[in-house]
Amino acid sequence: MTKAGRVYVFGGGHISQELVPLLSHLGFSCIVFDSLPKFADKELFPAADDVILGDFDNISASIGITEKDYVVIVTRGHSFDFTVQAQALRRNPRYIGVIGSRAKIAAVSKKLREQGFSQEKIDSVNAPIGIDIKSDTPAEIAVSIAAELIMTRASA
Repeated sequence: MTKAGRVYVFGGGHISQELVPLLSHLGFSCIVFDSLPKFADKELFPAADDVILGDFDNISASIGITEKDYVVIVTRGHSFDFTVQAQALRRNPRYIGVIGSRAKIAAVSKKLREQGFSQEKIDSVNAPIGIDIKSDTPAEIAVSIAAELIMTRASA
């Protein structure tokens, strides 16, 4: 199984805690990034290749996203989603996915347009993240995200 690119998971909450072991089992290399020590905890993510306590406003100080990488944004709020998404869009990773309601996604998209991002660039983001399988629980959401990443990896 190919390990093309790393999966950077921004946010270490319940969804990430379900997603990282699943992705690892599927052959993805995962790096978890959060700004709070309680979520950037290696004990929460034994299957992750790395867990980084960092600043959402300056992710490049801690990591280097490449065009082969996947970015999963499941942070705790609009402002973190916006700042991580804007930085990721500048790096042109293979995949960017953002969790959230359609209203939240619209608000973040509006801010991105105000920052000069084209609608085409914004539309390249998978939002809401995951394949629509009517998921509800963190585990089900993780399955829908993993399925979308498998599909992206297979389309290479």
